[in-house]
Amino acid sequence: MQEFVARHALEGMLQAVDEDGTLWARYGVSYQPAWVFIDEDGDVEVHAGGLYGDAIGEAIDALLAR
Repeated sequence: MQEFVARHALEGMLQAVDEDGTLWARYGVSYQPAWVFIDEDGDVEVHAGGLYGDAIGEAIDALLAR
């Protein structure tokens, strides 16, 4: 996981290790890769599948623009 975070320059984002799958189940994630974004109001947006390169920034920008 640390290699993935470093390779994709994600050090500034909170990362979660979910060894028993409890966290993923809570947010309806059935496979990885997946991204779960939670805003300050507690609203959740799940992106199943990979977000790479510009897609990560675009997803974050869209959430911040709400």
